[in-house]
Amino acid sequence: SLLGYRTKCQRAENYIYGDQWGDIVKDNYGRRMTERSSMTQRGTIPITNNLIGKTVQTLLGIYTKAMTEPICKARDRKEQEISEIMTLTLQQNWQEDRLPELLAAELEQFVAYGAVFAKENVEQKLNGKRIGTTLIPHDYIFFSSKMKDPRHNDVDLIGELHDLTFNELCRHFGKTTADFENLRLLYASEYAYQKNAGYNTDKLDQRDSSLTNFQRAQNPELCRVI
Repeated sequence: SLLGYRTKCQRAENYIYGDQWGDIVKDNYGRRMTERSSMTQRGTIPITNNLIGKTVQTLLGIYTKAMTEPICKARDRKEQEISEIMTLTLQQNWQEDRLPELLAAELEQFVAYGAVFAKENVEQKLNGKRIGTTLIPHDYIFFSSKMKDPRHNDVDLIGELHDLTFNELCRHFGKTTADFENLRLLYASEYAYQKNAGYNTDKLDQRDSSLTNFQRAQNPELCRVI
C-alpha cells in the first residue's frame, strides 16, 4: 500500500542526486523509454544543472554549523544535580553515537522524502549496555496508513524490514534443532544459495530502493524478515 510513496521517494532521490532525465515517457511510436533516451534519439543533448542538490547541501551545511550539544534543564531547583548528570549522559551519547552526523542525514531524508524514520534501541557493548539511534531507510519501513493524528498517537501498526544471513537468522530465532529445520524450510532458496555459493561478504553492491519488496531481499543470499 506504500508503493506509491516509495515510488515518489525514488523519483525525488533521482532529482536531488543528478538523475533528472530518468522519468519514463513514450515516444511517437508508443515505446517506453527514459526521457534522456527520448531526447538523445531526437538529437537533443539532455543538460542537467542540479540546483536542487546544491540547495539541499547548503541547507545541511547551515544546520550542521548551528547544531549544539543537548542540555537538560530541571524545572525544580532541587533536581539541579540530577539535570547536570542527565546533561553529561546526553552529551556522552551525542558524541559516542555521532548524532550530529545522524541528525544531518535525517534532515537530508526529510527534505528529500517528506518523512524520516529512526528508532532508539538498547545495544549490548563490551563495556555494558547503551542507547543507540538507528536511521531506517524509507523503503524498509511499513505502517498502517489510516492515521489522522499528526503526532502519530493513533498508530496501531509499524514495522521494519530486515535482510539477514541464514546464520544471523538462526542466531536470532533458532533455539532448538526443530527451530533450525523450520527456518531451513521457510528460507529454502536462501539457504541453498548460501550453501552452494557461499555468502560473499566482499560484495559492494549498491542497494537499489526501486527493487525493494516485502517478500524477498534484493540480494538472493539474504533472508527477509518482517
